[in-house]
Amino acid sequence: MKSLANAKTEIFSLGPEKTAAKTYPVVGPKLSFADFTRVFREITSQEATFDPITLDQWGATVAATVGKGYEEDIKQMMEWIAVAPDDKICYGTRDQTEDTSYEDLGVKASTLADWMRRTAWQGPQ
Repeated sequence: MKSLANAKTEIFSLGPEKTAAKTYPVVGPKLSFADFTRVFREITSQEATFDPITLDQWGATVAATVGKGYEEDIKQMMEWIAVAPDDKICYGTRDQTEDTSYEDLGVKASTLADWMRRTAWQGPQ
């Protein structure tokens, strides 16, 4: 696979003849919060805990950070993610066969584990 820097340059040089009217996903595979914890632990060898909270608690946390206007939006987003079909990509909005990003562009979204390895991310400091 191409390096990320080369891939970005090549994608833009393809021009609208190749990419016009197409949508390419920029998200990796769906990952549960429990799986996020497992992947983090495997990659970093650091302890991690998944401690679920209610949608109302999450909404209040987001509202306290970015403003009350986002409280209902984030709750609805989390409700959708919880029921989004596992056999689809982009959080249940597209069939896997619709993703032609690798065939067309030579790139695809990274998994969390791949991204963590590539960036050497070790979590919040």
